[in-house]
Amino acid sequence: MNEHADIPLSMVMTCYNVEKYVKEAILSCLRQDYTGPMQLVIVDDASTDGTAAAIDQTLAEHAQGWDVTVLHHDKNKGVATATDTGWAAAKHPWIVMVDGDDTYPAEAVHELLKPLRENQADMTIGDRL
Repeated sequence: MNEHADIPLSMVMTCYNVEKYVKEAILSCLRQDYTGPMQLVIVDDASTDGTAAAIDQTLAEHAQGWDVTVLHHDKNKGVATATDTGWAAAKHPWIVMVDGDDTYPAEAVHELLKPLRENQADMTIGDRL
């Protein structure tokens, strides 16, 4: 049996002033066709635009039944610290990093984890060209 068949994972999204894009970024995470246990962690790094409100509204409208954790920094600490905050809140041993201003095809997580599920890799890195 494949030890990675249903890899439990946390998707960590860092956000800073991405009000215009964060709704679609969140929705693309929620639309993943991956069937394993999944958590979405969103870290708002003290955005000065309407990012925090856009996150809250999007989740209220679309994330019922999802395991979502939202964290807000009280002052901007930079992407590295926001990433650390997200990783600390991750419940699962496997972490997929996503950007708050990007979208992902529904099969992105499934394809990214395919080498892990097939025991061909210990880590994968994805990028769209």
